[in-house]
Amino acid sequence: GRIFKLDEDALIDRLVDIERVAKGAFLWTDSAGVRAIARRGEGLPDPASFIASAYPHTKALAA
Repeated sequence: GRIFKLDEDALIDRLVDIERVAKGAFLWTDSAGVRAIARRGEGLPDPASFIASAYPHTKALAA
């Protein structure tokens, strides 16, 4: 979280939503005090669309 200047609560809020944002490619688990991100299946979402979906209120920059 420090790289992105997120506190622990803000980081967890984003991780809880990772399954929806990643269209099921990743899963957040918090069981018995162990927090983890798991990858489902072999395919991964397109990186550009994955990042764009995390920032829905920003406009794309012109190249």
